Amino acid sequence: MEAKDGFLIRLTPPGSVLKSGQLNIIAETAARYGRGIVQVTMRGNLQIRGLRAQSVATCQRILIDAALSDPAPSLERIRQSVLMSPLHAIDPECAPETAEIASRLMAALAQHPLPDSLPPKFCFGVDGGGFLPVGSMVADITASCAGHAWHVHCGQETRILEAPKVAAAMMRFAAEYAISQPGCRIVTPRTVSAAPLHRLIGRLPAGWRGYGVALGLLKSDDIHQIAENLDEIRLLPGRGFMTPKALSMPCLVTDPDDKMAQIFACCGVEGCTHAHMDTIRDARYFADALTAKTRLHVSGCRKGCAHPGKADVTLVAAENGYTVIKNGNTQGAETHQIMTREAIGTMLKSQSEADALRK
Repeated sequence: MEAKDGFLIRLTPPGSVLKSGQLNIIAETAARYGRGIVQVTMRGNLQIRGLRAQSVATCQRILIDAALSDPAPSLERIRQSVLMSPLHAIDPECAPETAEIASRLMAALAQHPLPDSLPPKFCFGVDGGGFLPVGSMVADITASCAGHAWHVHCGQETRILEAPKVAAAMMRFAAEYAISQPGCRIVTPRTVSAAPLHRLIGRLPAGWRGYGVALGLLKSDDIHQIAENLDEIRLLPGRGFMTPKALSMPCLVTDPDDKMAQIFACCGVEGCTHAHMDTIRDARYFADALTAKTRLHVSGCRKGCAHPGKADVTLVAAENGYTVIKNGNTQGAETHQIMTREAIGTMLKSQSEADALRK
């Protein structure tokens, strides 16, 4: 995939698991052929950015040989389009059928690919509940566990089924929607914000610990250091990962109350042709003015890729500043006032001071 800062390769490792040797290969590939930066995405994928066109094929071969990518691009896309509860097989309270339903769904997709008329980034979600309660997952079509039954949601419609019938029902929903509403994003009344990162930071079931990655960015040296200290990690949605061992590094968010767990930003003008501002730089600037309880989304344009849900403060970049939206998302940005970065910093600081006085 081509971006403003070069080509990128998106990785969705099987089971979201990365061994230490694979982490080293990712770090070396990013340093040698790219910008030495790897993104951890909201969906729990990795992106190696800044690749030169002539290096893409070499990188793909390296990653395929390391079992980090699939030689068939269609199978890679299938893994990216099926999300499931990140704590499956670890959390005893997560429905035991979760992984089996996801596996059946991926097998069905291999036989019957999604229609081209479905919107970009269309995805399924298999929500087994547990430590992360049912409703924490965002997807176009979602199956959620409810006792001994599963509820399959698509738009306004819900079907209640037994686990063996869930994958087929999700496929039928997708086919029906592709015909009735081609190219349109599915709007589901029950949709909530993706599992907040802070809920996956700290102690997790079965002795595992969750870590956030500040702004979703890791340098190659950071990844090498993680590989030196850990045998494996499991990627988490919301720009993080989990491991059975303790780890402390400046690039990691280890405290669920850390303000960096509540700040979302896209790659900005450096990596995207749609963006108007350096969102990563500005997110760090705004962080100094924030309290830990304020969820901030700094978006380079109205697409809102980094955080499609609502935030306490959403900033949408324009050519001469940011549109400020409180308790909303990037939609409707054209109706709000544009402010400079400095004015927004002052506003956020005043808001934080007022919050502190009310406590």
